[in-house]
Amino acid sequence: MEKISIEKCGEKEVLSLKKRYKLRLWWAGDRCFKVKKDNVIVALLEAELSEDESILDIDNFEVFKKSKKVGSEIVTALKNTGFNMCLYANDKNSKRFWEKHGFKAQDDGTGVPKHYYYFKDAKE
Repeated sequence: MEKISIEKCGEKEVLSLKKRYKLRLWWAGDRCFKVKKDNVIVALLEAELSEDESILDIDNFEVFKKSKKVGSEIVTALKNTGFNMCLYANDKNSKRFWEKHGFKAQDDGTGVPKHYYYFKDAKE
């Protein structure tokens, strides 16, 4: 079985990966994590825990080579952490991807949809 691991990623490494893989999202180094599959870096994740540590707020998620089901494997690994999660889907493809994985859109209070995944709902 292939193993997914998530490790802190420094700013220099983020910039190097962004250049090497021509990543299109904006990345801030202090909340970035490299995602490895079988010890090979396959994606970047920018996220932080909410103040009460109940929700993992995902700012960016970018898989280097699309169409290999790697993104789905990473989301499954994130769901297995037991954290509730939230994010803004930035386009139709992103929205479809996250909804396929059980994230549901809710108004963020400003009229903008924000997608949430609640761990307790998934267990029921």
